[in-house]
Amino acid sequence: MRSLQSIRPHLFVRFIWLLLPFLFTPSEGAREGKAHLIIQHLTPSPNGTALQVGDIFHLALKVDAQNENITGVVVYLSVDDDYFEIIPARQSRSFFFPFRQGNWLNGTVFLNSTLGDSLLNGQINSMGNKRPNYQLVYNEDKPPTFSGTRNGVSGKGTLAEFTLRLIKDHPNPLQAITVDHTSPTGSESGYFVKDFPGTVYSLKVQYGSNRVGDFNDDNVCDFQDFLLFIQNYEKPTTNNTYSSRYDLDSDQKIGFNDFIIFSQVFGK
Repeated sequence: MRSLQSIRPHLFVRFIWLLLPFLFTPSEGAREGKAHLIIQHLTPSPNGTALQVGDIFHLALKVDAQNENITGVVVYLSVDDDYFEIIPARQSRSFFFPFRQGNWLNGTVFLNSTLGDSLLNGQINSMGNKRPNYQLVYNEDKPPTFSGTRNGVSGKGTLAEFTLRLIKDHPNPLQAITVDHTSPTGSESGYFVKDFPGTVYSLKVQYGSNRVGDFNDDNVCDFQDFLLFIQNYEKPTTNNTYSSRYDLDSDQKIGFNDFIIFSQVFGK
């Protein structure tokens, strides 16, 4: 079997940070930012093996603000439809939403869609918008207060989560995850900071820890992770703070089997 690390080249995901013309004014060029975007596989295999065809896996977009006050983030994704399919977080009739909102920004979600890719026979039709592959977009912003000010968020946490299923294996790796600084239309990419709503800042991209049970990303599974697990034990998926990261066996619930898996990796 392949190592866990080998699943990354299987996924061609393009992150584009777009300055929305109806929310922000264009800029001449993105300023260098401090904040980090952390792309993380939330439920790696406990024994370190790669996913097999038919397996479901959860991914998170995390942000480490690096002491900046961030007021909004926009994320565009493209997923190779030859090897993956999207599992929507929720749907209503023919409308579906690929992302589950995280608990970090706690803002208003303006965009959570597939940019025109629609349901066809119960599955998402990747050519619904006349473009190959799946296109996903997630935009969340902090709304102004009653006084008209827009408060930012610092620290780090989960912006959003989404879920994929591996539908086809292949002998050769696909293009690795890439990050675009501009959109196909040339709009600037980045995040936005309090008091500078018309200025875009670039995000530095990195990969989070893939250790099973390392819920706080410090590269060890210890008592701090145990406390986080207990806080999420038996939390239903309908809870606003539910995170699939604690669902270690990917059965859509956080229960005793997940505790057994956690106990096996505790202290490692």
